[in-house]
Parts: sequence; C-alpha cells; structure tokens
Amino acid sequence: MDKKAMLGTRIREIRKRRKLSQEMLAERAGISAQYVSNIERGKENPTLDLLLRVAEALKVSLREMCDFEAEELDVKKIRSSIREILKTRDPETLRVALKLLKTVAP
Repeated sequence: MDKKAMLGTRIREIRKRRKLSQEMLAERAGISAQYVSNIERGKENPTLDLLLRVAEALKVSLREMCDFEAEELDVKKIRSSIREILKTRDPETLRVALKLLKTVAP
C-alpha cells in the first residue's frame, strides 16, 4: 500500500472512531466531502496546510494522524505483543490491565 493510501486509511479510521461522517469532517476542515472521500481512498495528494486542518478537525496531532505503524500491525502480532507484555507482570498490574481492556472494549 502506498503512503497516500495509508494516510487515507488512517484518516478514515480516526474519522469513524470519532463518529464523524465524511460530510461532517469536510465541513470542519473547510473542504468538500468528495475531497475527503478522495483523500481516504488515496486519490489525492493533500497539502501540509490541508493535512493540518484535517488533523485539527479530527482533534488529533498531525503526528498521530500520520502514524501508520500502528495500523500495519496485524491481529496476530498485536495479540502476541500483548501476551509478551503481560507475561512478566505482577497480579495487580494484570488486574489493572484487565480493567483497562474492559473499559475500552466492553
């Protein structure tokens, strides 16, 4: 996947997490909904100014919006990473981790 497509996928995921439609994001960023759609599909090459406006509209930093690494991890790698982290933790830390997971994924 090329960088424009990765950025578009990332923007779509953040937008959906924020429960925003393309139209709502477009209005907040001062662009058309069609342009948002094109960005999300990797069909546009937005300027830095526009990316900053989109990030502000999504209420995320430009850095967070462009963090593709988190999105590249597949589910097996994520599960494996979680297991490795928790493997050496004490019981109290495990209880806190469980509460946290239940909070973000009821």
